[in-house]
Amino acid sequence: MPVLPRLVEAYTFEGYAVLSGLNPTHFKSFPGVPVTWIIRDGKLASSGLGISVQEVYFFECLLAALPPRPIYVIGNAMGFSTLAIALAAPGSRVVAIDTGWTAHSLEGLELTRRIAAREGLDVAALQGVSPNDVARTAMEGAGAAAFGCAFIDGYHSNKQVVKDFEAVKAVSAPDAICVFHDVHNGGLRPGLAAIAAKYPGFSSSLLEGTSSGIAVGTFGAFPSAVVAVLTAFSVPAVARPVLETALSRWSRRRRIYRRRSLTKRLNVLRKLVGLKVRPLAPKGLDGMM
Repeated sequence: MPVLPRLVEAYTFEGYAVLSGLNPTHFKSFPGVPVTWIIRDGKLASSGLGISVQEVYFFECLLAALPPRPIYVIGNAMGFSTLAIALAAPGSRVVAIDTGWTAHSLEGLELTRRIAAREGLDVAALQGVSPNDVARTAMEGAGAAAFGCAFIDGYHSNKQVVKDFEAVKAVSAPDAICVFHDVHNGGLRPGLAAIAAKYPGFSSSLLEGTSSGIAVGTFGAFPSAVVAVLTAFSVPAVARPVLETALSRWSRRRRIYRRRSLTKRLNVLRKLVGLKVRPLAPKGLDGMM
């Protein structure tokens, strides 16, 4: 079974509802609906929201392109991201931490453990705070094994993302892949720039084809299989001018619609007096909308 249906089924069994992957334009353009909300008793179970459906699929693609090595996750919340990663990488040990500073955080750790045990997933959900507890929890969760991938989704500040990266770098293989959540939405590009400036050889790619604007980084070159995944979730250079034109037209859509309406009315008069009618302005995205 693909990752998403199995995840939803697992949370439903535990008495939680999963809301995820909604189109903002269908819900008053609210930008929070693509991500995952875990709901219980008619309320959000946690203030920490999970990765979107699109990002679940991204991890399926990325982890299929990587060899099975331990994976480290900073920011467990209600476990949705952790469990999605574990389902997408069944041959990898997944170690996830969360602070445990709130009842929701502790509930999320317990929930992650229960679902992982029932689903037969190789997951250690541990209480810990990055960066101070990363080394301890890495050893506790995976022994001396070096991590081949890390997912950083903790506190979203540029200073913290650098600290998180340095902590996971210390327990990871030299060629490990590091995935940063919410880089675009959280304004974390300065943090990644600071990492690149401090650590020569590190580079990252921002994936505009993910809901939160995920970035993926590593030292040296990405393996070709990973490059294929990154390309699939990026905007091709040749497509960007087309996109920019469409965005510009979309931002001017009200003026275009008013002009169309006026042209229609004037064309009625032109027909009456025998004049040639004028063409209408393109509707939406050249008729696509």
